[in-house]
Amino acid sequence: MVIKSGVEIRLVNQGGRKQIVVFDMPMIGYGMGPGIEKKEALAQLLRDLGVGKKDLEESFIKASGRGGQRVNKRSSAVYIRHIKTGLSVKYGKHRSQDLNRFMALRLLAEKIQAHVKGTPSPKETLISKRRKQKQRNRARSRKKYQNQE
Repeated sequence: MVIKSGVEIRLVNQGGRKQIVVFDMPMIGYGMGPGIEKKEALAQLLRDLGVGKKDLEESFIKASGRGGQRVNKRSSAVYIRHIKTGLSVKYGKHRSQDLNRFMALRLLAEKIQAHVKGTPSPKETLISKRRKQKQRNRARSRKKYQNQE
């Protein structure tokens, strides 16, 4: 029963006793997923990049990992492919299909943006940075152990 906007009161049976519990509406929510502002910002970014719904090939696949029976039975993971560039993203980290779809679109937008600008994506930049660090560490290690012999 909703008394006023923002508050809901329920009669809950806890351990044989009935109690009245007051919930704030944001706690209850309407499922997991990004807010309207974030969805609109992503839609604007895709429009700016010239990506329409017709340019995307989207399919929902079964996820793996944590989540148990819910993940094993439902197709909550998302595979999105941009037809013009051939770039694709698979995302299935969360249990919510809506949230996975949003995150996949966000990653795809980053990839397309990097492809259009000709600059590496933030993920590729991080990978190359770590690769250079490992090369430096290997060189230091070789130098250190060559001096000991």
